[in-house]
Amino acid sequence: MKGRLVGWLLGLLLLPMPDGLAQLPSLSVGADSAPMTPEGQLTLGIQHIQQGRLDQAIAAFQQSAALNPVFAPAHYNLGLAYRQRGQLQDSASSFYQAIQSDPSMALAYANLGAALLEGNNVRQAEEYLQRAIALDPNMGLAYYNLGLTQQQQGNSAGAIAQFQQAIQLSPNAPEPAFHLGQIYLQQGKPDEAIAPFKKPSPSAPTTQKPTTALALFCCSKTSPIRH
Repeated sequence: MKGRLVGWLLGLLLLPMPDGLAQLPSLSVGADSAPMTPEGQLTLGIQHIQQGRLDQAIAAFQQSAALNPVFAPAHYNLGLAYRQRGQLQDSASSFYQAIQSDPSMALAYANLGAALLEGNNVRQAEEYLQRAIALDPNMGLAYYNLGLTQQQQGNSAGAIAQFQQAIQLSPNAPEPAFHLGQIYLQQGKPDEAIAPFKKPSPSAPTTQKPTTALALFCCSKTSPIRH
């Protein structure tokens, strides 16, 4: 998305994320000792992520999904890992498999929406982001990404409403305030622009990236690849 900073809900920098999609045992396992079960391989994959071994993490998540094709956390975390490696289409496919396995997983809908938004599939992104919000009305960065879809479609009023909601729910996330202030300035309303610009703002972004609900990775602000 040229000219916009798409936000990804990447937990470590933007918003505190839930404890996890599945309550996994606190195990310290190696590749040789990890149980050959969906849960065991998922735990192994998360440990690989924490230790910076992305390729091994992807292999473990793939094994977890192969052992149980309807194990939603495996598909979800695989989507996060693909996103970290810059494989947007594979990331979106994994998030889609996660929601097929668990239609109540709000984070997967939000991440899929972000991936689609970053891939310029704005209408589809809007649909999945709305589903995420319906499942979790307190997901601030989902509102932010939804605001980006409205802005991309020329709906300034809709974008303002979504950015305001994002600011209310996620006051420490700077991107919604930044883009809200930009819209007001473009409309020639400096007074309205002052309040959001008083909030912490990112340094003059040149690209806009969707905000995804990612539980394992930090927010990246590189150019859209590829959500």
